[in-house]
Amino acid sequence: MELREAIASRRSTRTYSPEPVGRAIVEELVLQATAAPSACNRQGWRFIHLGDRADLDWLHRRGGSLVLRSARQALLVCYQRNTDNAEWQDNIQSAAAAIAYFQLLAHEMGIGSCWICHLPPPREIVLKFGLPPAYMPVAVVTFGYYKEDRTERESSVNSRQRLLAMDRWDFPVEETDTLTVAFMVRTALRKFYYVLPFRSLLRKWVERYEKKFDE
Repeated sequence: MELREAIASRRSTRTYSPEPVGRAIVEELVLQATAAPSACNRQGWRFIHLGDRADLDWLHRRGGSLVLRSARQALLVCYQRNTDNAEWQDNIQSAAAAIAYFQLLAHEMGIGSCWICHLPPPREIVLKFGLPPAYMPVAVVTFGYYKEDRTERESSVNSRQRLLAMDRWDFPVEETDTLTVAFMVRTALRKFYYVLPFRSLLRKWVERYEKKFDE
């Protein structure tokens, strides 16, 4: 599969084949993904393979995405916390580059994935999975073999609107560009929910308001 084809046909995939992706393949994908650029070439990535149903259920129960319920495997992507460029969060940018590479490489091998940032608070993940102080969790990426062929798909490139400005911002103002009261209320409720120690008991009620996906 050529690079342009992989970019155009890759999609977030939320359900997978029962066949597990073997350790050797996961290790190969992780190694190749770390050819991604990193700030100051620090290469501060670390990955934890999550294949235990109890761990994935814990992430969901503590407030993680509904996608975690159907996943059989995932990567917890971590990166070195200490950076002198915290204002631009270059550690998170570096971790994100490796995730994007991983997803494209996996797609080329017939493996779907879903990049998840809807997760429990980082401090809880640090304690649960034993991260040392120098490292921070950045995201979870679920993955697995496709249930069916996903290489022949319509391009996902956004051609409906202009995306490039020259020299200065000159895009028209859109409704999504403004901070609405509804958005601020949702943000406040989200922060409140994630400080509740008993939020696992509210999980089924909260799920009613989560965005649902077809696959």
